[in-house]
Amino acid sequence: MIFHSGLGFLVVPIIFGSVLLTSYLHKIGMKYFEFDNSGEFYLFPMAVIPFLSIKYLDKLLRKRGPVERVPDINGHMVDVLAEHSFMFLPLKWFARLWLGLFFVAACLSLWSTAQGTDAKSDEAQIVYIEQSYIEPLVIETIAKLMRIPKSDIKLSDDIKKDLGVGITKHVLLIHRIEERFDISIPQKDSVRLIIVADIVSYLEGKTVKQKQAQQDAGKP
Repeated sequence: MIFHSGLGFLVVPIIFGSVLLTSYLHKIGMKYFEFDNSGEFYLFPMAVIPFLSIKYLDKLLRKRGPVERVPDINGHMVDVLAEHSFMFLPLKWFARLWLGLFFVAACLSLWSTAQGTDAKSDEAQIVYIEQSYIEPLVIETIAKLMRIPKSDIKLSDDIKKDLGVGITKHVLLIHRIEERFDISIPQKDSVRLIIVADIVSYLEGKTVKQKQAQQDAGKP
């Protein structure tokens, strides 16, 4: 069996098309859903799209693909399905190999992320942000998420009614605030953080507790 046989070469445009489709989906995700981690985003579609496409190609070729006339054991000429392979493997096995490689890559990515998180946790120290910086940081975070000028955001604004923050954007906003201020916001608290001033007040309370915890930790 050679590198490819029959119509196995169609795997190449399938993979190339998958890359283009994934890139397009990533742009849509960045524009409408604020996907930031392109590496993780690419992994799933780059595994699934080619796998399903190659499986469908193999199924299609088995039903309607070209045939070859070969002699049977009695010397009679019979029609058999032509072989279709890529990288020395039948298409169905190449599809499984492709999916398996990305599964291994996903496991390695998760392991690497976990290792990095553990290392960060081991070295982390309690930090806090001065309260005078909280309000501008909150406004800046909202402005970047919603792509609006900071001057358009007021403390009295309802982020849903006045700023157009939907359900998905609200979850992203809470996540970004947690990262920005190095805190964890429980679900029961996050659903109440609707007014910009309430978000600022909530974070001020959090930073006060962090500062107190740091001072207590430094006492003998």
